[in-house]
Amino acid sequence: MTSTVWYPENQDYVAPTKYYEQHQVGVYQISVTDWKYSKKDHAMQIIFEKQNREILDEKLYFGAMERTGGELEVKAVLDEPDYLILRIENIPENWKEISLRVGNTENEDSMKKFYTNVNRVEETKKLALKDEKGYLMDRLLAQKRQADQELEGIQKKITKLLQENEDLSKKEEEIKAKTYLTQAEQKKGEETLIRAENQILINQETIEHLEEEAVEKENDIDSLKMKIDELK
Repeated sequence: MTSTVWYPENQDYVAPTKYYEQHQVGVYQISVTDWKYSKKDHAMQIIFEKQNREILDEKLYFGAMERTGGELEVKAVLDEPDYLILRIENIPENWKEISLRVGNTENEDSMKKFYTNVNRVEETKKLALKDEKGYLMDRLLAQKRQADQELEGIQKKITKLLQENEDLSKKEEEIKAKTYLTQAEQKKGEETLIRAENQILINQETIEHLEEEAVEKENDIDSLKMKIDELK
């Protein structure tokens, strides 16, 4: 029987849990970094990053449910101090939405819920059971993929700001080239120039900060590549 604790009362799908969104579970801050589904294996694999802000670790409890099909089998295939990999098995062919819960007690009311659905889950051909080395590789690959996406986002922001500064500089040149202006037009042009110059300076400071972030992210990616190569 489907528990009302697991899903809202409306019939719409719950928004899938965002990657790297922090959630408090007992002493841990945890975040989903990868959620894959294999139709062939009738299974899902979910990777969590864990951060413990206390001294001692806690035991975690898990459960999974398909919205219309009821309870599913979920187990921890790897549970380390800083990451957790769960596997949900025997997922029905016609599944629609999965609710996964994680908590430091078996009390459903206090457990954190994580969601995915058939329209949004990331599919993969195979989710074979692996040894510790294999699951560690999955974790590193998920981290690298996220770092690559973050670097791409930073680079897009830099490109956008550079283009904006170029457009502002052209606007400044157009204003300075104008002649035979009335007093009102001249005053308006001077005010526009001041705003453009200030915005260019603000953008340049932001660009420099983003470039520093990009270098740090590139270093992270290089470090992850080395770890991945060492595991191969």
